[in-house]
Amino acid sequence: MQSQNSDSKQRTWTDIATQFFLGAALGLVFSLIPLFCISVSTLSLTTIQIVALAVGLAAFCATLSAIFGNRFLSLLTTVLDSVPPVS
Repeated sequence: MQSQNSDSKQRTWTDIATQFFLGAALGLVFSLIPLFCISVSTLSLTTIQIVALAVGLAAFCATLSAIFGNRFLSLLTTVLDSVPPVS
């Protein structure tokens, strides 16, 4: 006897790739927000370190969004919506 879960929808490779790239884009935006609020000279980090942190966070968010799908993307957009606007 096989149990079938009709609630879960199988994701296609295009869905996973789309969610991966959306997660990467949102992760990159999320990692660059502090650069608009804080002067780079006060961070005492080199440009290479800042770029490495941004790419690392983007890759982390992309991987999590490919694994968890829309659940992670909705959580990430909720966090980005709660960030106050920079003036």
